Amino acid sequence: MPRFAHATWVNPCWKELLDGEVPGLLAHLLAVGEPVPLADLQERLWQLVEASFVLDDLEEEHLRGHRRLLDSDVRHICRALAELGAVEVTGVERTTDAYGLPVERGGAVTAAPLAAAAVPDLAAWR
Repeated sequence: MPRFAHATWVNPCWKELLDGEVPGLLAHLLAVGEPVPLADLQERLWQLVEASFVLDDLEEEHLRGHRRLLDSDVRHICRALAELGAVEVTGVERTTDAYGLPVERGGAVTAAPLAAAAVPDLAAWR
């Protein structure tokens, strides 16, 4: 059952993959030891999705849509981890789009001391 990925994912296999990467994401943040831009985490997880699934048959518009959903899920995961005290999220710019919907840009994530207790093997995500 997905624990962190947001319900916007169309494919449950993608949810499972993303949720499975959460301990590795924490390990990566601990290993780096400094703020990591959210965009870097989003790109790293998108590369994992591209390597794990055949996406060649998707139109460019659908790929962009899936990428937006992944980016949103990474932000959702980081917010959930911040609420648990495992990470700190800073520098997020919050605005609204032309329809008045909230939009988040930028930001960085840093592992909090609690993250070390949650991740037994730091080598997993390097």
